[in-house]
Amino acid sequence: MVTAKWARRVLLEDIRANNDISRKTLNTLLWNRFKVQMATNTLYRVRARALIEIHGGYDDSYAFLPGYCEMIRRTNPGSDASCVWNPETHVDRPLAFVTIFISFKPCLDGLRDGIRGFIGVDGTHLKGNYGGVLLSFVALDGNNELFPFAWGIVSNEDSESWGFFVHHLRDFLRSTGRGDDWCIISDRQKGIECALDKVWPEVDRRYCTKHLASNWKKAFPGPLMLSLFWKACGAYSEFTFKKAMEKMDKVGKGVLEEIPWSDWLQEGKRVRSGPGLTYVQTLCKEFKSFVRTQGLVIPIYLLLVSLKSLRGSHTFLYKAAYANGIKSILDPEQWPEFNMPKMLPPELKRGIGRPCRNRKRYDTEERKGKRVKTVRTARHTARLAASQPQPTRLTKLGAVCTFASQPRQL
Repeated sequence: MVTAKWARRVLLEDIRANNDISRKTLNTLLWNRFKVQMATNTLYRVRARALIEIHGGYDDSYAFLPGYCEMIRRTNPGSDASCVWNPETHVDRPLAFVTIFISFKPCLDGLRDGIRGFIGVDGTHLKGNYGGVLLSFVALDGNNELFPFAWGIVSNEDSESWGFFVHHLRDFLRSTGRGDDWCIISDRQKGIECALDKVWPEVDRRYCTKHLASNWKKAFPGPLMLSLFWKACGAYSEFTFKKAMEKMDKVGKGVLEEIPWSDWLQEGKRVRSGPGLTYVQTLCKEFKSFVRTQGLVIPIYLLLVSLKSLRGSHTFLYKAAYANGIKSILDPEQWPEFNMPKMLPPELKRGIGRPCRNRKRYDTEERKGKRVKTVRTARHTARLAASQPQPTRLTKLGAVCTFASQPRQL
């Protein structure tokens, strides 16, 4: 009998191979193998239940986090893995998940030996049943490739959560021996600025020019001002920079008040912002794209496990940065028994209806184009021509008569 339970059993391996397989593809597999088809809504539930059977439920995955942090500290000594949850005496939600911070010791060694002190900071919202924000710190290796070395999950992206994250990051980076000799780049998110001012005011700071241009473009629209802005960002000499800034001030009155010189100059040196800073934020976006894709189909524990696989995925890298590999962690079934309480998930934040999978784009970003309904394809034109009556030509006594093949209804 064709039921959802039967379909989940016969399609389990296909869903395991591709967690994001479409319902149309599942229907095609059922028809090719068994000559049956099912409703698309039924196949949606089949895929959802199959993913729970493969990866486990969202609720159960939070119980693995305290043991996961303990296993990180045991298998990779020197790593920083901290997990926070509500006490048992909490009134509303006792033992509920609050936040987690993870950074492996081999990443610390790579930062010390082969990574430049230029760090991109950003956060991305998770689209699971319980929401949350994944905060990440990303650096560049010798091949200008992605090197994530610290990440964590918090409930909201505010000054308090960023303060917790920056506090652990400060202690983690200072242990490399460089002290405060780091440069952190981010967007103009207020939580990041407040956290850095309060927790780590000694560190050097930069802002992403792409976010700066998007905010500044609203006050000074037009392609001329934007081209002058990027010319100033990509200037390699003080003369070129001053010329671009003077033209900007001449074309748009008050532009230097909107973007003060203190944001461009520091200690007599110009901040080279355009190519380098934008590239770091581009890598942060690639990291966020991976998180969004994985966060839709797997629980929180497996999401954190998959993040460490991004490190060392490129061929040509500095050997010093990747000299020490991250030791693998055993499956939860092979963990020893820990004297820790069973953590519960946070408050359910999932809204009504199916969550949106497309990210809300900024005003300056390109949007996906839609197909115009009035455009007719070749197949549509051929089908339309076949449905129309064809004229018939008769020749009689040298005259040509043309009339429709179907009689006209009077």
